[in-house]
Amino acid sequence: MPTKRTPLRRSPSPMITPQAIQLFEKLRRCRSDERWSELHARLHDELHCRPWEWPCVEDPHTENPYPSFTNAHRSWRPNERAQQTWKVLDQASREARAARNGGSTKLPPAA
Repeated sequence: MPTKRTPLRRSPSPMITPQAIQLFEKLRRCRSDERWSELHARLHDELHCRPWEWPCVEDPHTENPYPSFTNAHRSWRPNERAQQTWKVLDQASREARAARNGGSTKLPPAA
């Protein structure tokens, strides 16, 4: 007996939660590779990314990390999906900051 299979229509963009925004903000400020890896792994889980979607975020301003004379440099391409996720999280972070500051996206003055 034949069956009719209906494909699932999943949203291509990740579900952005307040926890994901907090992790993203910490990740962006992080300077330690070890801490960055830990935060990235937690963000990856929070966004429910697939194992092969690594990295799940990539700064759109990332430059080619390989020396120009190597094959890796010639074949390197930015991770467009990860960069799009970065942009979505960046926008959500700005909106959350504006909501915390009463509608202003400016940071409060340092004390």
